[in-house]
Amino acid sequence: MPPDTALQAEPTADPLPGWVQVAVVSGPPRLLSYRTDGVKLPLGSRVKVPLGPRKQVGYVVGHLFDKPDIKGLRAASPPLDPEPAIDSDLLILTRQVADYYMVPWATVLNTAVPGGGHVARKGPKMRQVVTLANSEADILAAIEQLKTRAPKQADALTRLLTHGPLPTTELPAGVVPRLVQRGWVTVAKQAVHRLPLAGLIPDRATAPVQLTDAQKTAIDAVWQQRDKFAPLLLHGVTGSGKTEVYLQLAQATIDAGQQVLLLTPEIALASRLSLAVRARFGEATAILHSGLSDGERLDEWQRLRQQSDKVNLLVGTRSAVFAPLPRLGLILVDEEHDSAYKQEETPRYNGRDVAILRARQAGVPILLGSATPSLESYGRAKSGTYTLLSLPDRISQRPLPQVELIDLRDQPPVEMGGHLSPPLVDALTSTLEKGEQALLFLNRRGHTPVILCPACGLTYRCRHCHVTVTLHRGIQKLCCHYCGVQTPVPSVCDDCGNPLLRGIGVGTEGLVDEVQKQFPDARIGRMDRDTTRAKNAHITLIDQMAAGEFDILVGTQMMAKGHHLPGVTLVGVISADQGVHQPDFRAAETTFALLTQVAGRAGREERPGRVLMQTYDPTLPSIQHALTHDYAGFAAEEMQMRELAAFPPVGRAVRLLLRDRSERRLQAACTALVQLIEAGRQQGKTDGVDILGPAEPSLKRLRDEYRQHVLLKARATGPLRQVTRWLMAAIADTPGLRSIRLDVDVDPLNLS
Repeated sequence: MPPDTALQAEPTADPLPGWVQVAVVSGPPRLLSYRTDGVKLPLGSRVKVPLGPRKQVGYVVGHLFDKPDIKGLRAASPPLDPEPAIDSDLLILTRQVADYYMVPWATVLNTAVPGGGHVARKGPKMRQVVTLANSEADILAAIEQLKTRAPKQADALTRLLTHGPLPTTELPAGVVPRLVQRGWVTVAKQAVHRLPLAGLIPDRATAPVQLTDAQKTAIDAVWQQRDKFAPLLLHGVTGSGKTEVYLQLAQATIDAGQQVLLLTPEIALASRLSLAVRARFGEATAILHSGLSDGERLDEWQRLRQQSDKVNLLVGTRSAVFAPLPRLGLILVDEEHDSAYKQEETPRYNGRDVAILRARQAGVPILLGSATPSLESYGRAKSGTYTLLSLPDRISQRPLPQVELIDLRDQPPVEMGGHLSPPLVDALTSTLEKGEQALLFLNRRGHTPVILCPACGLTYRCRHCHVTVTLHRGIQKLCCHYCGVQTPVPSVCDDCGNPLLRGIGVGTEGLVDEVQKQFPDARIGRMDRDTTRAKNAHITLIDQMAAGEFDILVGTQMMAKGHHLPGVTLVGVISADQGVHQPDFRAAETTFALLTQVAGRAGREERPGRVLMQTYDPTLPSIQHALTHDYAGFAAEEMQMRELAAFPPVGRAVRLLLRDRSERRLQAACTALVQLIEAGRQQGKTDGVDILGPAEPSLKRLRDEYRQHVLLKARATGPLRQVTRWLMAAIADTPGLRSIRLDVDVDPLNLS
């Protein structure tokens, strides 16, 4: 916890004149002291402060009533915003997050404010609004006078009398100035609330449905824990009605006069779910995620701050965990296992874990839901730290889809016909003939992942990253999926001039071409990052599929979870073992979750579902357990593997990532780091902690920076954090190391 001076409540006595502590965004990690010079600076205010020759933005996090023992203390600016950007509860939360993830407090504060304060600076959207300036009787008399000689003016007054104030754009051009001149109306600027998802067709409002016994048990278990901190894990198979559990718990919480925070891992899920929530609960809902425009984010954020009595439920992605919710009564985390909750840039926080921290701070229950819970959450539930709830069956006792494996080793290349095996082609043919729909899952976008020269062996790679570039045929570019750089498609080999370049592998764009050739009359859609860049495109695609406008939808993992597509009876997985051989101890868990989730899109209504998984290694545990929807069996087997190596959740881990644009400088730094670690071992500073590395990650160069990483793991949290802080401090104090960029990733999910 931070020092008392940095988090004391707003004083009752006037603190002026005085001094404040400021967390500076682009400054040192420690708090800095500044004079107030008679200006009141409430806790959480954004200010500008002098730091060196420039002024930087910071957040007021503490008041000092005793003069600091510092000569030449400089003054902070008046607040940059009309009201504090961060309230006292969020100050405490952000400080705890900063301490846990070992990053400067200001970094987390800047994350908590939409756009790091950039959104707050934009200000509200304004428009000119026309308002009647006289009594109703006077206006009616004026309308009678104007009907014959100025009918447009009379019509405008009639509309204003009927509808109330209207924007100038909704009245005939040239009429408003004449009405102002006559004194009938006034014109003033008015703030406009920009509605996210405006223009989309909302879900049809539905009443709460009849619950199954398992749903009732889950709801009762959560509701019994109201008004106190209680973590609960809802393990429900796909199609078991987890969303209805969320909605009915939300209704009960709202009826009790409290607010609900509902987190989802991805924008597509947040947007889709927000339409369902708005249909059930009306306009007293808000949505926050990075896919909104700056103006929409600002307006939703301001609604939450200034009209908290009118907002009962917030749907959002991970950053929404920092939203101002003064009446918070319940937190719901959907698809809690999803890696998208983990931010891959500093601060590298996990939205799910911060949600648990916030629930503890607020003293409210938190329900984590998933068909494939993370092993961390499942392990805590099995040990009794969390309460384990279960929805073991689909709604109306509908069966889970039948899953079949296609061993690609038994499919001769001449018969493969590309990347669709004959059994999968037959299944697609049967599905289309019956007028049903299919999903084809391939977790790789683009047309062709690898382009090479068969004559000299040249493989085309990104000049900024240690990865191959992907052919995107639609735009005729070779694209890096890490840094985003695009280059023209070469006509001949850059090294030998061979004109016959070859592509290896397939992405979603290439798979669509292949499927279209196989089924020329089929209506085929594609859902990946490339086809969902436009605003709300992901919602449109899902709606089109649900409405039967596509026969086959090809997509990546963004279509694999959470979506209810009633017409889908067949799911084809092009490469079930695609990610299982990644150099990551979580690879098997991630693969099992993806396969189980995408399989769960099939047969969610009356017609039974079927899943075909193509693989070159059908014996893999993640594939074998997905074959029978056996989460408990997979978890037990995987936990044994984690136990042997003390990997999470058996132990805890921290990753230190070192980066530099010079490979020579980075190698020298790693040599110094090895010596530092060895000296620490001899002095007993690393006791209880395994230190692996430094070593090259699989992605050894990214955006022109070379990378090395060190993995620290231990069975106990205390020694791990102690050793991590020692290493961070030692790196900062060691010549040859202090200039190297260092990222600290607590509880890492990605080791590439």
